[in-house]
Amino acid sequence: MHSKTLTTTIEMRIIATELLDTAQIPKSEVQLQRLKRNQIDIAQYYGKLRSYVCEPKTYEQFVQLNRLRDSAERLRDANIKIGHTLKNDTSALLRCARMLKVHLKNFDSFREDTLIYLRMVKSHRIEDV
Repeated sequence: MHSKTLTTTIEMRIIATELLDTAQIPKSEVQLQRLKRNQIDIAQYYGKLRSYVCEPKTYEQFVQLNRLRDSAERLRDANIKIGHTLKNDTSALLRCARMLKVHLKNFDSFREDTLIYLRMVKSHRIEDV
């Protein structure tokens, strides 16, 4: 009897959490605006990575630079895919909100990795002078 009550309580919490999540989902216009801003940010970071200032000095930097460029391309493609889905599938709001949340976490990680790389390359340039 106790386990059935516990299961019911857990199920009710899951349902309540889903309802709260649904109530907190940004409208598609807000999500599209965020995607547009994110696409601009991705392009700016990608531009920095392609700059001569970011030329790798070591093999490790070369590998890291290529990894960051690949990440930027994947983020750009995912950004486009989420935006396309959001524009063309009216029933995809919840799914796109979840995808956007994961996408933005991936972007934050990419941004941090890029900033670390930029600082590292700049410090090597200063040491070379």
